[in-house]
Amino acid sequence: MFDAGTNHSGHVSFEFENLLPGAHQIFFSAWDNSLNRASVPVRIVVTPKNLQIIDPMTYPNPAPGHTAFTFSLTHDAKVTIKIYTVAGRLIRTFDGFASRGFNRFPEEDWECTDEDGDFLANGLYLYKIIAQCNPSQFEIESEKQRSERIGRMIVMR
Repeated sequence: MFDAGTNHSGHVSFEFENLLPGAHQIFFSAWDNSLNRASVPVRIVVTPKNLQIIDPMTYPNPAPGHTAFTFSLTHDAKVTIKIYTVAGRLIRTFDGFASRGFNRFPEEDWECTDEDGDFLANGLYLYKIIAQCNPSQFEIESEKQRSERIGRMIVMR
């Protein structure tokens, strides 16, 4: 649509529905009054409104005595990782900040020790990743500002 009072500039707006989160490329083409065409690729990134933890895992798993937690976030967030025995006893907690996109937590491999520094026994353990956003990051207060994911890891020395 031409801008008011001119025949050489204008604007356009689109609403995209049902696009999955992630990067997309669209091609935008426009014609002038003489039917000369110009096209340009436009890269758009769709970010979910709600905070999400995507693809949480430990690597390596089974852990040969060291491991790290990897995951992606849809928004910057404060992150807490809690490790439990299968009986539900909390044995280790990590706290920190993670950015939108791929994250590795902690930065250095975790040596599979409990809060006292003792090595974990071989076996199955559960972990919970909790991400919490600052409420000011969201336009609407009802949007989800907290996300949790639970996973399993094996320690095998």
